[in-house]
Amino acid sequence: MRSKEEVLESDLTIFALMVEQMPDYLASESIDWRMRDQAIEMPKLTIGGCLMRQQRLHTLAALLSPPQQERLQAADAKLQQLMMHNVVRFEQKTHQELRARLREWLDCLRSMQWHKGEELCYYEDKVDTRVVVAAIITQMRQSPFRLEEDVPAEVEALDNNLRHRWQPGPFLWHDVWRDAYPQETYWYLYGRPVLA
Repeated sequence: MRSKEEVLESDLTIFALMVEQMPDYLASESIDWRMRDQAIEMPKLTIGGCLMRQQRLHTLAALLSPPQQERLQAADAKLQQLMMHNVVRFEQKTHQELRARLREWLDCLRSMQWHKGEELCYYEDKVDTRVVVAAIITQMRQSPFRLEEDVPAEVEALDNNLRHRWQPGPFLWHDVWRDAYPQETYWYLYGRPVLA
């Protein structure tokens, strides 16, 4: 298992690379973008994945070294500039991704019935979709952006579906992220679904 320091450094490196490659991504028609870096295994670039990392790194900034904090601030400034100079495109692509993520989360909740006995492992692999949805919603509620009106009700319906079969339990991700995801807000990271 990687140390907290290694996990934070990896996440910061990924976030900074996502921001660096964001201009090309915004100019593309793709929802997800294969990132270019040979040094570490890279996830696909999405606005939601970038926002998720930004939000949790900010929450845990006190755990970063001074040079890491400077890197975070530089990436933040660049991301803010990109968002403000590309408001319409950023919002369009973010809503496109949000719709895709909501479909993916619905499919996940529906397909858990086929993963009996493996539901925790399957759920752990998919729950980041719900966290990314939360990160997108947080950003889209900030000016100058707007959140589509039907999204909160759709998310609430999906959450209620999951709550009906929820078993509270330990935090699912690496312990370093626990303080970034308080249980009262991110309850779906603390336990697992129970299937009948």
